[in-house]
Amino acid sequence: MVKTICGGCLSLLIFQGLATGADLRTITEQDRQECPQCFHEYVKYSYQVFLPAGMRIALKEYSPTFKIFGLDDYQDELRLELQPWATNLMCYSAVFRDFNGDGVFDAAVLGEYTESPSSNEPELNLGSGIAGKNSKKTAVLAILSQSSTTYMVTEVVRIGSGKKVSTYLGLSTPGRKSEVGSDGASAFESENYGISVTKGVGSTAYHWDNKQRRFREIVTGGM
Repeated sequence: MVKTICGGCLSLLIFQGLATGADLRTITEQDRQECPQCFHEYVKYSYQVFLPAGMRIALKEYSPTFKIFGLDDYQDELRLELQPWATNLMCYSAVFRDFNGDGVFDAAVLGEYTESPSSNEPELNLGSGIAGKNSKKTAVLAILSQSSTTYMVTEVVRIGSGKKVSTYLGLSTPGRKSEVGSDGASAFESENYGISVTKGVGSTAYHWDNKQRRFREIVTGGM
């Protein structure tokens, strides 16, 4: 079964089949041994994200090799825990909302690209003081509207690479926030939605600051 959903031509999500009754807890090796048939993938589901033309062009200019992650890229255990759902404007590796407050939908995408010797992108420091070229880079990129048809791309956060993905995206609601690492003396009031990045058991939100022209890493609530 193929289900096609289109939300104002902002995104197109394609599902193959529909997984139901997914186990929402962590699957252990003992679980697999005791009941191997319980975790057999009889039905497989997936999605594919199609960006609007302007977003696609901006992303291609920023990085010709950028690939948005699909569910097949996720760790098996996490993929079993994730609810098999998506909406016209949200899935685990792409979310659409107005992040910079200009009234036009923006996007945040989670994926991977390759840095090449001819790339204009900043070099990836591998921790040894030597910049890595031709290396895989995992990041959350924001595609922000400059007009109704043109966009700019900025890196929200860089994530450690791995064979399988353990990070997924969501939305952070507007409101009063405190920056990560601050003593709480100064707060940031966000009028727009932000990008929630969940990795492991923790989530971090990033909200666009129009004055500083950057995404601020913040903690939600409590202020």
